[in-house]
Amino acid sequence: MVGCRTVTRLFVDFVGEELPAEYRELIEDHLKNCPLCVAFADSYRSVIRLARQLPAAPVPPELWESLRLALKEVSLQTPDPPAP
Repeated sequence: MVGCRTVTRLFVDFVGEELPAEYRELIEDHLKNCPLCVAFADSYRSVIRLARQLPAAPVPPELWESLRLALKEVSLQTPDPPAP
């Protein structure tokens, strides 16, 4: 049985239909019995639907630079995987 925390972590991939079938089934089973996660799922889907209705706009250069710096910082903080 999968818990609420796992469902919320995997929900992006669940909605995007990018999860393997066995994970989808676990989440679907959980949603049959958890009204809190059903409410989360409904609100998440509403956000996606509303976001898709927004007009496309160019990303400001300052935001691109902030994202680039943030990604660089994260990559510096992430340890290299061990050698095989």
